[in-house]
Amino acid sequence: MNSSISTKSGAALVALLSLLISTGLVLIGGMLFAAAAFGSGATIVIPWVATFHGFAEGGDSPAMTFSGSWGGAGVLVVALATLITLVINGTVVGRSGPTRTDAQLR
Repeated sequence: MNSSISTKSGAALVALLSLLISTGLVLIGGMLFAAAAFGSGATIVIPWVATFHGFAEGGDSPAMTFSGSWGGAGVLVVALATLITLVINGTVVGRSGPTRTDAQLR
């Protein structure tokens, strides 16, 4: 198999999986913020992404409302996916992955 093809397909797989990982992280973070707002009755604002408004209605009964932006969440997911892809591929500024000389490749 051609090494450039396998390298390109590996990079595409890393990009796809990092998109799925970042989507999961954003969803889990949203659920944690919702639980915190529900439990404490606080208002949690994530600028341009979501607002979780917790309150107590009618005395002791806690409640929570949510308003959010799909566009803001999408930008956050893509930004996290890009960061994860760069870290996994070792192309973050100031960090380089392992290098191999021509002699090691033969």
